[in-house]
Amino acid sequence: VLFRSEKTMVLSPVSLYDLSLGVWLGDAVVRDQMITNTGIGFGKGFGGASGTKSSSKAGKSKISSSSSTENTNNMGDGFAEWSMGVQKVAMTYRWNFDDLIRQKFDFGRSMGAYTSDDLPRNSMGNVVLDESMSRRIKAGERITYIDYDMGAYAGFIVGSVCIKAPKYLNFSQNGRAQSRPFYTEFAVFHKTVDKGTASSDNTASILAQQF
Repeated sequence: VLFRSEKTMVLSPVSLYDLSLGVWLGDAVVRDQMITNTGIGFGKGFGGASGTKSSSKAGKSKISSSSSTENTNNMGDGFAEWSMGVQKVAMTYRWNFDDLIRQKFDFGRSMGAYTSDDLPRNSMGNVVLDESMSRRIKAGERITYIDYDMGAYAGFIVGSVCIKAPKYLNFSQNGRAQSRPFYTEFAVFHKTVDKGTASSDNTASILAQQF
């Protein structure tokens, strides 16, 4: 038996007040970069290390015969290599209705790659800019900027989108690997409304239900 759903999911702009009302439950799509220790140094962002370059004096036949070997050796250097997974997550915000906010994550079961333990589970932040309750700006264009963990992370809420990313990249002295991990969070909030009123303005009062 097939049942026709009269509900549809639409984007839902959120404010700091909305985020702090309770616990948000969702599924996190995890994309983790795989870097293996192959003994090959990193290049400048593309391809393998300079040590794998063929000599300019070598003939075309030598280059073509060694290309398959070079491609095999370059596997695992981390460029364009990702491990995917899905994990249950509970996200909680605590806001003092002023300039202090706290973000907390609780992770559950996962399938495939899971969220790294290096990702901050608890983050304290300062609200630098908050347009979420402004009436002169459209709901989808209001921006909230949060400075997390003493400037280590920057958080943005723009309409129904929430982004959190490191403000700086830290590299080791040899320049071959990052001394600190780089993690970015991206969330989109939705709500369920009747199909006939999906584009109506009266859905603005309905709180987001999923992220």
